[in-house]
Amino acid sequence: MEVKQCSIFSKRLGGTWNDTNEEKALAFSNKKLFTAVGVWKGAADLQFIVYGQHEKLGEYLLERVRAVANTSTRSTQSVEIGKMIKEYGFKVIISPDKDRSLVYKLLINYKKSISSYLSISDLLTINDI
Repeated sequence: MEVKQCSIFSKRLGGTWNDTNEEKALAFSNKKLFTAVGVWKGAADLQFIVYGQHEKLGEYLLERVRAVANTSTRSTQSVEIGKMIKEYGFKVIISPDKDRSLVYKLLINYKKSISSYLSISDLLTINDI
């Protein structure tokens, strides 16, 4: 499992893969490797986790690695949580002390289009997994 984290106050919520090479990117196409992005408010207040696995995540990372392969730029890729949910089928797991409606509101406030592919009933708790 690869675990990423970001702040709810970030302009862009998502996971960031630093110093990615082709081998690391390809690993994310493996059905055994899952990714979790924890979205935090401060250092100790977990809001929710976006969790899942999809081979296209590895393909996307590989494409991005190859795009910068012949430059002096470090290979760093970011994948936004909306893309993880919509395109890769990742699940949203709410923190045990959070209310579904609060987390859903946070997601919609972050990106209004999320409501077109994620409903409040899609949010999971630890007990749902």
